[in-house]
Amino acid sequence: MFLYILPFVGAILWGIFYALAGESLKYISVATWCLLFGVASVIAALILHYTTDQTINLAPLSDKRILIITAACVVTAKLADMTITYAMTNSPATFVAFGEALYPLFVPIFAYFFFGNKELTPQSLAGGVIMVIGMYIFVSSHNVTKEDTAFAQTETIQVTEVHESEKEPEIILAAAE
Repeated sequence: MFLYILPFVGAILWGIFYALAGESLKYISVATWCLLFGVASVIAALILHYTTDQTINLAPLSDKRILIITAACVVTAKLADMTITYAMTNSPATFVAFGEALYPLFVPIFAYFFFGNKELTPQSLAGGVIMVIGMYIFVSSHNVTKEDTAFAQTETIQVTEVHESEKEPEIILAAAE
């Protein structure tokens, strides 16, 4: 039962991740992001190695087929990460997250072309069509950039009159309308 819950826990964690990443990427570059995630990956690998049965074992990579598949996977994952991360520097995180959510549509297609896996069923195809329609509705109604949302979130500063009894003007911060 626990293994069936993990994808939902992962989805919740990705939701938290996107909310935090959208804010973080306002202040750090994609290059810094990649460096930090590289360090975090090394730390995570060491923790897994020493606390679980998930050992670090590069021996399977001596098989050329496994090496090629693994290398392609690592390169693709890093390109996907950089693409999504860069997109978040120019678009709201929610918009980017919805776009990335289409990846399940592509998994059975690539699994079929790469490995001959026939995971595309009528049910998964129908789900994919619904996802594409949903994305179309979302994208067509949310064609915004970070500049658009930043304008809506800027603060205005109003300075009131300075009375002789006050040494400093009163500053009121109010959300822009």
